[in-house]
Amino acid sequence: MIKMHDAAQITLADVANVEIDFNKPDNIAFVADKPVVFVTAQQRMGANIYKLGSQVEGVLQEFEKAHGDLQIQTIFAQEDSVHYRINGFLRDLASGLLLILLCLFFFMGFKQSFWVSLALPITIFATLTIMNLMGFVMQQMTIAGLIVALGLLVDNSLVVVEQFVKVQDKVSNRMEAIKQVITDVGLPLVSGTLTTVFAFLPLLLLQSDTGDFMRALPVSVSISLLVSLVVALIVLPVLMSVFGVSKESSWTLAYKLNKFADGWFSRLLNRLLKRPALVLLVFVIGVAGCISLMSKVGVSLFPKAEKSMLVVNLETPMQSSLKYTETAALQLSEELQKLKHVKSVVTTVGATSPRIYYNHTSDRGRANFAQLLVIADDYEKNKIQNMINTIREKYSGSSLGKVNVFEFQQGPVTDRPITIRILGDDLDQIGQRAAQIQKYIASLEHTFDVRNITAESGFAYDIKIDEIKAHQRDVDLQSAEQQVSLLIDGEFAAEINDRFGQAFPVLIRSKQESVGALESMYIKNRQGLDIPLSSIAKIEASRLKPAFYHYQRIRMARVSADVIKPGNVAKITQNIESYMNELSWKNGLSYKVGGEEEARKESFGGLSQILIVVVVSIFVLLFIQFNSFAQPLVIISLLPIAFAGAVFGMFATNLSFSMMAFIGLISLIGIMVNDAIIVVDGFNRGRYRFNSAKEAMVSSVASRFTPVILTSLTTIVGLLPLTLYGGDLWQPMGIVIITGLAFTTLASLIWVPAFTLILSRRKN
Repeated sequence: MIKMHDAAQITLADVANVEIDFNKPDNIAFVADKPVVFVTAQQRMGANIYKLGSQVEGVLQEFEKAHGDLQIQTIFAQEDSVHYRINGFLRDLASGLLLILLCLFFFMGFKQSFWVSLALPITIFATLTIMNLMGFVMQQMTIAGLIVALGLLVDNSLVVVEQFVKVQDKVSNRMEAIKQVITDVGLPLVSGTLTTVFAFLPLLLLQSDTGDFMRALPVSVSISLLVSLVVALIVLPVLMSVFGVSKESSWTLAYKLNKFADGWFSRLLNRLLKRPALVLLVFVIGVAGCISLMSKVGVSLFPKAEKSMLVVNLETPMQSSLKYTETAALQLSEELQKLKHVKSVVTTVGATSPRIYYNHTSDRGRANFAQLLVIADDYEKNKIQNMINTIREKYSGSSLGKVNVFEFQQGPVTDRPITIRILGDDLDQIGQRAAQIQKYIASLEHTFDVRNITAESGFAYDIKIDEIKAHQRDVDLQSAEQQVSLLIDGEFAAEINDRFGQAFPVLIRSKQESVGALESMYIKNRQGLDIPLSSIAKIEASRLKPAFYHYQRIRMARVSADVIKPGNVAKITQNIESYMNELSWKNGLSYKVGGEEEARKESFGGLSQILIVVVVSIFVLLFIQFNSFAQPLVIISLLPIAFAGAVFGMFATNLSFSMMAFIGLISLIGIMVNDAIIVVDGFNRGRYRFNSAKEAMVSSVASRFTPVILTSLTTIVGLLPLTLYGGDLWQPMGIVIITGLAFTTLASLIWVPAFTLILSRRKN
């Protein structure tokens, strides 16, 4: 009841609509054109995603039975993605294992390859058991570590079996043969394994999101290598002493390689070692030529996530209402659903989509923003890229608003690929410089969707009350502000409780919300008389000040952009920096480069420090083994050759040097030294049995030729499935190891002998 001035009473319903309603939502969602409510869940740390998926499916089925009028649709289930990824890695592991077994069979024959192959299942089973005890679960990094180490796991066993075959006829019994084998190759195998482990373990020191992402890989490789060493030096010798091993047949590749090494290759090497300095010069020229290709290779951070979905962002004009954005988003959704290969479209208006990828951050957004998740029928690289190109071309300059499409990216969360921060104290100077840089970035090739938050400002209506006029009409300023606020926003007057005791707020607001309602609005003065608002106030539209952010407590404007080709980010950023360096930066104005280039420098900087730790650790181990500075220097000199091979591989396959390529290079260092260690150790053991150091070196290389070729080949063959079918994330790492190892294998047979002879002559 409301009491009037004349003591009459009327009900509230006589002057207002009284109803129970929902608050105005700040975001809404649709699947196709049907409104939906998202329900999301995230697994606990250490939970099994497969079990969780089954439990969630059971809950959904029960809920759907109990609420038959509701339709439940699963938009995204992580276990499907995990199942697909893990199965792919297991397939790559099985394929690599099969290829290695075939390679061993053709090289060594059935009996010898049987003993070498026996080490593989024993090592893999023991490694998975140990990692499970350490708390590591089965995931892509665990399996990828086994795939990387797959070819290395047979190396130790291969050398032991090869050496056993060579010495078993030279001693009285098998036990003597085993002792001789351990004496001959035990120390080189321990040293080689430890150097490889020392190349991988420092990756655990990488303190960043990338380090956390990669954590299981170095652990998996290191444990498997140590287990393979134990199997090669303890398990296999015991079994071979009982059952024996026959010599290779004349049809095997090992037999033919031994003949080749003792004949043609020994003669070639003998000629080359007559002029070792010339050999080194040829290698240096070739290495320099390959490394010079780095400028054409380019660098990047992480590749695309290879998901069968795209994210389309829609921005309507500034200060658009949620309803306006909803209409535009639904129209865009309807058009996107007509595209070829599109399965469904999920639309969120006023916010980002729920988090469905590990580095996809959710945001409540704003009224003029909508995000559409376009789900394709399956993933095929060219198909997804064609969809992206179609959307970009069709909606460039669209009347719906600004439309931007992108794929999910692997790796940690970063800014947009191109991000420049303009820092200073004067907002006008910051805004002008940001606009200048925005214009330059937009003029560059391969950049699109250039954004400058300081250039985006909307309008607002200012109600300027004239205090003198308000005083003349006996209007209380505070009361006037409350009455205007009631019209625009409404006012919470009280709370009422329902029969269950739940409290509901009571909101009083005007039915009129337009600018015209403001201009024709009346307000009460102290005497209760109606006074036109326009008689005491001016209502004017004014431009809002642009938004500014702070970076480390300093005012900042951010200019950002996307790029068409990820490999161009570093080059484009370099061009932008060159342009900015030509500008005048005075009065406290400065800039800082962010985006992918900042993240790449941080990650690559950490890996560069790890690279130094790896090289120093390996050098110390080699110094302890050889008791010499010269011979470890010879082995470490393979590093630039390995890098040259890696760059050549990246160039030949048209790939950029990414984070995974850098990790592949660090891994390669530990792998490449094994061949050189075997050659140098053989030279040290036989140098005094020959008339010259050259003869000793030729004999050492000839006797180690087959193990060197075979160990490198098994490593390369084991990596082929992961490289060819493991996706864009793993391909660069595989290419770096394969091509780098091919270069260093050749160098171990030619460069290492030539360099060793030169240093030996100086020592003598």
